[in-house]
Amino acid sequence: MISRNLLKINGPGHGDLFLDKDNQWQYVLHTHYSITNEAPRKAAIIEMNFIQKENELQLEAKKDSFRFLKN
Repeated sequence: MISRNLLKINGPGHGDLFLDKDNQWQYVLHTHYSITNEAPRKAAIIEMNFIQKENELQLEAKKDSFRFLKN
């Protein structure tokens, strides 16, 4: 769902889509630590929205909402 091309972050990996307490879709995922190291991985979150495009719903990321989670 999230690509390196969208966020310029290395190694965006699989995650989970969920509704938060405000009924906003969120996607939590892991990323690589740096361009050369995978570990330790960093966790991040980004807001998502379902957008009607022609005859289908598409899931889109709100690029400006991307943030790393703090330990």
